[in-house]
Amino acid sequence: MPADVSLIDFGTSGFKTALEIGGYDKVVFIDAVKAGNKPGHVYKFVLSQEDLQNSPSLASFAISLHESDLERILATAVLLNSYPKEVVVIGCEPKDISFSLNLSREVKQAMSKIIELTISEIGQAHPTSNDNIEGGRGEPDQNNAAA
Repeated sequence: MPADVSLIDFGTSGFKTALEIGGYDKVVFIDAVKAGNKPGHVYKFVLSQEDLQNSPSLASFAISLHESDLERILATAVLLNSYPKEVVVIGCEPKDISFSLNLSREVKQAMSKIIELTISEIGQAHPTSNDNIEGGRGEPDQNNAAA
């Protein structure tokens, strides 16, 4: 791991996350992304401040110290002027979002792709396959799929 890379588990401390990410040029979040595809489907999004400011789901947004929704955490970072230069979200469609410490079989099978994309984002390797991966700015887009 390069010396200038930090691996941090922010868990659900949303306000703390919004404050702390401002100290980085690039932040890669790895999280569940429920977008209606089959469980195990992998996503990669680049989210700009403009993407967040134009999001219809944030039309009535207010800062909360107890926020755990990633989009709202990032919107809080924008309002606190702590948004990094680049934010990448690597996500996986969950099978079940109830509280559990176990991963479904589908998510376990997607882990190698998630790890591959993460390593690529920190500049150590390049993905070798783009099967089952969508990517782009703000919304899934096959034209910007990870290669």
